Amino acid sequence: MPKEHFPLRAPNCRGKIRLRFIAITPGDPNREIRLDERWALLQKLQRIEQGEPDEAVIQLNLKHYITRKTSGEVVLNYCNAFADGGQ
Repeated sequence: MPKEHFPLRAPNCRGKIRLRFIAITPGDPNREIRLDERWALLQKLQRIEQGEPDEAVIQLNLKHYITRKTSGEVVLNYCNAFADGGQ
């Protein structure tokens, strides 16, 4: 997604933010549901990028690819963000 549309600053990123998802194990009993939710989120993000009016809520995993400043601000280190899910 374009960096300017992402809610966190990403000062070292010059292009788009790459949204990555944490792996879903093959034995996860909710695997199909979680995969369907991810697919729906990705389709929604594509529609938004193509100009359709909509919004997406993405639950970010703040354990990876981020720095938490002493001021409390959360900043992306580069162009990657890890998502746990979304709508």
